[in-house]
Amino acid sequence: MADIGVVNIKIDAQEDATPGTTVTGSVQFDTTIPDLKIVEVVLRVEALAYLITKEQDDEPESAVPRHRRFLNHIRKWGKHPTYDVVEVLFAADVPVLPEPVTVQPGHHEKTFEFTIPQDAPVTEVKQKNDDDAAIVLYRYYAAVKVPYLI
Repeated sequence: MADIGVVNIKIDAQEDATPGTTVTGSVQFDTTIPDLKIVEVVLRVEALAYLITKEQDDEPESAVPRHRRFLNHIRKWGKHPTYDVVEVLFAADVPVLPEPVTVQPGHHEKTFEFTIPQDAPVTEVKQKNDDDAAIVLYRYYAAVKVPYLI
């Protein structure tokens, strides 16, 4: 069975995303399809706002601050079971592949470089009051677009 496989994103080590920061990395995928035409590789960058409230806290007695537990969970699992995104503050599609290419079976890696605009939201924790905090995080997705396969 032909398969394009899993698409992975590798972000090079860096400090927290801030306006003006250049993010570098690569989009990686494997395929078993010979002569596969890759139409486009796109990196989606989003800045997401979360509201961390006392009512939603699943460990209210923990000595670790609520926002720190939230960030640790996001880093480990990529999402949090309790807190939802309140607002998408910024979103951009970054072209990783300048033009269509044809690839052979195997591992493929396309590098990218993206500078977060100066007017983008800052990754930070804002304490609203003693019980609630708002957190802005950057999230990355990748898409490898191919022609419809039968």
